[in-house]
Amino acid sequence: MKTTKTPIFTFLLICSFCLFAHGQVLFTEDFDYSPGELPSDWTIVADESADSAPNWMINESQISGGVAPELYLSYNSGPIFDTPVGTSRLLSPVIDLENHKKIAVSFKQYLINYQMDTGEIIGLDATFDNGATWQTLWETPLGILNIPQDEYVYFATAPEEATTMQIAFRFEGNNQNINGWAIDDIVVENATDHDLLVSDFSGDPTPISGQSSTYSIAITNGGKTTEEAYEIAIKDENDNTIASVSGNPIEFGEKQSYQLNWQPEDSDIGKHHFYATVSSDVDDQEENNISSSFTVHVQPENVESIDITLGDSPVQHNIPFNFYVLDNLSQTIYFADEIGVEEDSITGIMYTGYMDSDVPEVPIQIFLAQTDKTDLADGLLAPYAFTPVFDGLVNFQKGLNDIFIPFDTPYAYGGGNLVVYTNRSYPEQVLWSTFIGMQQEDQDVTDGIPRSREVDSYDGPIDPMDPEPGFPSYFVPNISLFFKTEDFSVIAPDPIEAGISIYPNPATDILRFHSPENVKIKSVALYDISGRSVRNEHPNRQLSIQTLEVGELENGVYLLQLDTSKGMFSKKVIVAH
Repeated sequence: MKTTKTPIFTFLLICSFCLFAHGQVLFTEDFDYSPGELPSDWTIVADESADSAPNWMINESQISGGVAPELYLSYNSGPIFDTPVGTSRLLSPVIDLENHKKIAVSFKQYLINYQMDTGEIIGLDATFDNGATWQTLWETPLGILNIPQDEYVYFATAPEEATTMQIAFRFEGNNQNINGWAIDDIVVENATDHDLLVSDFSGDPTPISGQSSTYSIAITNGGKTTEEAYEIAIKDENDNTIASVSGNPIEFGEKQSYQLNWQPEDSDIGKHHFYATVSSDVDDQEENNISSSFTVHVQPENVESIDITLGDSPVQHNIPFNFYVLDNLSQTIYFADEIGVEEDSITGIMYTGYMDSDVPEVPIQIFLAQTDKTDLADGLLAPYAFTPVFDGLVNFQKGLNDIFIPFDTPYAYGGGNLVVYTNRSYPEQVLWSTFIGMQQEDQDVTDGIPRSREVDSYDGPIDPMDPEPGFPSYFVPNISLFFKTEDFSVIAPDPIEAGISIYPNPATDILRFHSPENVKIKSVALYDISGRSVRNEHPNRQLSIQTLEVGELENGVYLLQLDTSKGMFSKKVIVAH
C-alpha cells in the first residue's frame, strides 16, 4: 500500500496561555473613547516606504473580547492606488518604566482576514528610544486565515539605559487584503518573578498502535528568574502522564521546544484527550501551566493513511461543512490515482479546518460511493448509490486543526473514483469556518471542471436521500483516508433493530424482507463487496412482504441497504445458488 505521513498540525495557539501572574502595572488602555478618530495620545507613524497610513480608529464594537468600544484597523475599500502600501505603526503614548527592565505586554485581539495575500505582515513592536530602533515582540505573515479572539502576551527586555518605552502595532503591505483587526485591554507591566507557560502543543492526532509518535511542546519563561528545575509532560483525559522530560535552563522571554515520543498500545485504541503541562516547585501563576486539550484517535496497527493534498488554499464558508448556513450537504470526487490503493476497507476520514471558536457536537452524516464520473457539473450522484459510514456528533475545535472522523463501520473500497457525501446540520450560524484544499485556480488536473457540489438550506435539515440539485463547487478539500487491509465489515445498525426481517440468508433466487406497519421502506439497494451497486428497487408499499431477485447474481457476500422512515439500515447477505 502506498502511504504518506499523516499531517501534524498545531492545536494550541500562543493566545491560550493568556493567564499570567501580574507584576506592577505600568500602563493600561481600554480604548474607552468616542467612536471615530484615534485618541490624541496614539499616533500613526509611517515609514518612507508607505504610500499612506492604514485606517486605525476607535470602533463601537467588542469583537476582540473586551467591552465596546475598541481599537480597530478597518479594510480600505478605496481604489488600489489610494490603498496604504508599505510599513506603518500605530504608536502608544510614552510609558514610564520606573526602572523596570523585564516587561510583559498583554492585549485582547481578533483579526478577520480576507481571501487575498500579497505578502502582508503584522506585528507588535517596542521602542525604548522614541522610535529610533525597534524591538520585535511578535510578528506573523498575515496570510488568509483569521487570528481567533483571545488574550495574547509577549515579553520585552529594556536596555539598561532605557527609562521609557512605547509599543506599536505594525502593518506591512496592502490593507485592502484584511477585513479588520480589533484590539482592546492592553496591559504593560513589570514581569513577575516566576512564571513558566505552555505556549504551543502540537502532534499527531491519529497515532498507530505499536508505532512511536512525536509531540512538540513549547515552553516560554514569562518570569524574571532563569528557571532550571522544571518538567514538561503530556497527560491524558484521566490526568495520567504518558510522556515527560526535564527542561533545560530557560531565561526570561525565552521560548524552548521539546519533542516527546509516545508509543500507544492496543489498549489505547480509541479516542483520547491530551494536554501539555509544565511544572516547577516555584511558579507565581499555575493556571497557565496547562495547555488546551485536543482529541487523539489511536488507530489499530493494521491501519494506514493516504493523504490527498491537492492544494493549500484556505477557503471560507465552503464544503465539506459550511457553517455560514444552518444546514448543508456536499459531494466531492477523489480520483482513483489520487488514492492509489485497491480493495481495502476505509475506516475513517480526516479534514484540515479552521474555526474561530469551539463548535461542539455537530450532527454529521457521511456516505461513500464509487463512480466512473470525473465531475459533478450535471448534478449530484444519486443518493441510492451511497453506503452510509458515519452518523454521529463531531467536535470542531478552535483554531487550525485536523478533524478526524472515525467511521461507524469500514467501507469496502474497490479502487475506483471515490465520492465523499457529507450532510451537516446545526441550529446556529457560525462565522469563519475554513477548510484547506484546492480551489478553482489550482485545478490544472480538472481544467476547471467542478469535482464538488453543494446544497445549502436555511429551512431545516436536508434529507440526504432526497436533496435539491444544489450548485457546483470548484473547491476540493484535502483529506486523509484511513485504510484497514482486511475483509469488509458489515455496517450497523442491523435492520432487526427496526423490526425488519430478511430471509432466506443465504438466498438462492429470491431475497425477501418484511417491515412492520410503522416502518415504511423507501428504497432497497444491493452492493457487492467492492461497493458497486448491483440492484436498486423502490418497493410497493402496499405489500407487507417485499422481494428482490438475486438469481442472476454471482455467489458471494453482498450488502443490502434499506432506506426507511426510521433511517438507513444495512445487512450482510449471502447469495449461494
